[in-house]
This record gives sequence, C-alpha cells and structure tokens, in this order.
Amino acid sequence: MAHLRLFSCGSNAKGQLSNSNTNDTYTFHSCSFIPSSSDIRDTVSSVPHGVQHIHKIVGGANHTLLLVEYKGFDGVSHQHLYGCGDPSRGQLGPDLIEHSNVTNFTRIQFPNFEDEGFDVVDVAAAWETTYVVFRPRKGQGSPSECDILVSMGSNDMGDLGIASAQSTTVIGASSGKGKAKLPNIAQPQFNIVPISTLTNRPYQITKLAAGPHHVVVIVEQTHDQKSAGQNSSDQLIIGWGACRHGQLGHIPMSSSSKKRTTTACLKTMYPLFIPTPAILSIPSIKPDRVVGVAAGNQHTVFLTSDGTLYSVGSNRKSQLEGLENLASVGQLGCSWNSTYAVVTSQDNETEGCYIVATGSGERGQLGISNSEGSSSSSSMKRADTSNESCNGTGRTALPTSNGKIVKLACGSEHVLAVLERYSVSPQMFQSKSSEVWGWGWNEHGNLGLGHNQDIHTPVKIWPQGQDGNRELSDVRDWIVVGAWAGCGTSWLAVRRSNCAE
Repeated sequence: MAHLRLFSCGSNAKGQLSNSNTNDTYTFHSCSFIPSSSDIRDTVSSVPHGVQHIHKIVGGANHTLLLVEYKGFDGVSHQHLYGCGDPSRGQLGPDLIEHSNVTNFTRIQFPNFEDEGFDVVDVAAAWETTYVVFRPRKGQGSPSECDILVSMGSNDMGDLGIASAQSTTVIGASSGKGKAKLPNIAQPQFNIVPISTLTNRPYQITKLAAGPHHVVVIVEQTHDQKSAGQNSSDQLIIGWGACRHGQLGHIPMSSSSKKRTTTACLKTMYPLFIPTPAILSIPSIKPDRVVGVAAGNQHTVFLTSDGTLYSVGSNRKSQLEGLENLASVGQLGCSWNSTYAVVTSQDNETEGCYIVATGSGERGQLGISNSEGSSSSSSMKRADTSNESCNGTGRTALPTSNGKIVKLACGSEHVLAVLERYSVSPQMFQSKSSEVWGWGWNEHGNLGLGHNQDIHTPVKIWPQGQDGNRELSDVRDWIVVGAWAGCGTSWLAVRRSNCAE
C-alpha cells in the first residue's frame, strides 16, 4: 500500500535488511518484497498490497522475520509471515533452505497448518532458529483447541526445544481435551515444540521471547470442568535452551548433564542447557500476573501486572541491578547484556515517563554516558558487583517532555524509542507528531545516521529533516507506526499522517 512504508538499516551480510543486496546500510532504505506468485528474482519495492498493519519484526544472527496483517480481496484478514537473510540452517523454512541468501522479504508459507484452520499469531528468533505460534481459527473446524509452537533452524544449545535433531516432526493427534491435536505435517524441517506435554488443559501462548540460545513462553491455561484438582494458576512459565547462567531460573543438575557441562566455577550448579520445554521456577513471582517477558544473552526479565519486575540469570554486567526496586513499569526490553524499563513518573519533578537502563554501557547502549564511557548524568550509578568500568544503572538522557514513550525496541547492543509528542495551537487544536530516538552500538550503521560511530546519548534519528530520507517526498507527512531492532539492524514502519490506522 502506498500509505504504508517499511525502512531498514544496519548489518546486511546475508541480505537480512531486505533491500536486494548484501551491503551494510548506514541510512534507512526502503525494503523490497517478493510477490507471492512470482519467481524469487522478481521484486517489488514497497509493502505488498493488502498489508494493513505490521505486527512484529524479529531478527537472529543474519535472518529477519516479519509478521503482518493481510486483508484479501474477500475482505477477510489473516496473518502472513515473511522472511529474509540467511536460510542455510532452515531458519526461513524448508522452501528457502537451498537459496544462498534471501535478499528480499519472501512469504514463508505453512500450507499444512493453514489448511487445518490455523493462523500465525506470533514469532521470535534466536541466533539461527525461528519460532512460530499458530492459533486455531474460531469456527473453522480446527483439530485443536490449543496453540501450536513450531521451531525451525539450528538446534545449538537445545534451541529447537525438541529431544534430538532426529525427532523433528510430531505427526498425529491426541484425544485429550487439553492436548494440542496436530496437523499431519510432512516437512521434517518443521518441529512441534511439545508444550502440550506440560498441561492437560486447553491453553494459548500469550508471550514469546528468545535470547540468542534460550526461549521463554507464557502459557495461559483456560478453565474447564476437568481442571479440578490441577494447578489452579492461569499461567505457566515455560522455557528451554541455554541455562547455565540461571537465565531459566532454578534448573536442577541431572546426573547426565553434569557429564556434559563445565560449570564447576559457578556457585550455583546449572546444566549447560535443557533441550525440551520445562515449567520454570522463578523466585517470588506470581505466575498468573506476568504480562511481559524479555530475554537477553544470559538473563531473563519478567513484568507483572502491577508494574514490578522479576529477573533471573547473570548479573555479571549489572544487567539485573536494581530491577526489583522499580515500580510503575509499563514496558520492558533487553539487549544482550542490559535491561531497559519504561517507568511512569509518580513525582513532581519528572512528567510523563522515562527509561531506566542497567547493565553494560560499553557501546553506549545505556544512553547515560559519554564517548569515553564515563558518566554524563548525575543519575548514573556504578554497580559494585562488576569490575567492568562501563557497567552501570540510571536514567537514559531521553527528552520526554510534552510526549510519551509508545514503543521501546532493544537490539543486540542498541536501542530505539518511539516518542509521541502533542502540541496545542492558539486555536486549541491538538496535533500529534512522532519521533524515533536511538543510541548504542552503531558499527554497521544500524542507527541510520550515515556513519558507524557508537552513540552514547540518545539522538533523534527520525525525522532528520527534509533531506533525512530522500525516498519520501516530505517526511513530515509520515508518522512512525512501528520500530524494531535486531542484531545490528533497525526497522521503521511509517504511514501517511492523513491515513487511518
């Protein structure tokens, strides 16, 4: 659609920016899409007709996944999944695995699921692994009452969530009411993650988060007459993958895992990884109140409905420092070695909201220090738990007056924040404008500033003025409706200001 555009910048070694080449891009450029019915070499340079909304963009080491809402000619909306970048480990599905690089967004189709009445509702990416959540359509005769989670790609550190690389496909159905009845799948590259083995109740997957090598899902169980006597909690916290730093909570060390790992130096013994899903034990957390989850490299953070945070995993770089003391948190994000919380102010000195950042600031990703790594804000506090001088905690230097933070996007070591600002004219007409600010690691030009120098305090990256993006006639006519960050990549979705959402 002409009124919806998608731009990307940053690392592009495998074509993960979807701009028809494999060169790093230091400024935001328009993404290209492969028409669904044409050869992979034919491209279009805009968001396909029928796409109403971009729900989510996630990135692994060198691959990108895009989840959109698509309305067909019949007026019915469905979710479509696109992918680009490195397909070599199967992370873009079986149809693209033979291609060297996929340099334009190409639709990833799951005909067996779609024919059985399932829609894609969520997606996540680990280093070289992809996770897709399918939900049965209501009234479509789906064989399951439960969501189904599919993994595809690399199985390093148990990333796929299956017992072994050989037992990749689960075929058949279960007669139990709470079990996920599975469509008959012939492609061995699609793996059913056995979430259903952990509950006998119908469920939906409400949250999905992946670090480079560990995954956490929040499962919402529904009540039925057969639930009596079972776990009364509405939620289960489930995870798998790398866990030797405690990023999956307390995982007991089995006798077999002791033989496979070298964690004797750790005060608390954890296995190197767990290859299949397990119900996680998170200290002090009330599992029926989790509304958000974010995963770093060696840590995981949970947001509960009362605006408080709970965390597990490594604090070596201060990535967990002071999180338990925060209140009124509305948004949560993690980079590899840092944590970010959008806090609603409750004092008279600060209006609106602000971002608290804690962890590694080596590449400026905390947004509270200068280019030498020293403090540039009185709110900066060095953490005593680490010997690394660039670790710390404090408020980012993001100017939020007359506005609010509507989106926080955390990449591997850089951060984007979308601000909405409101202004009132003398005629009392209220207008809204959107801005994107960024900071942190910029080696691949992933902040879109035209250079590759790290940014240690937030700078406005959209709009940059009339010449900020030469692909748009006037950037002031466009409002940012989405921002996402990956492994050295950034993404912005913009819509004409006079077009409805």
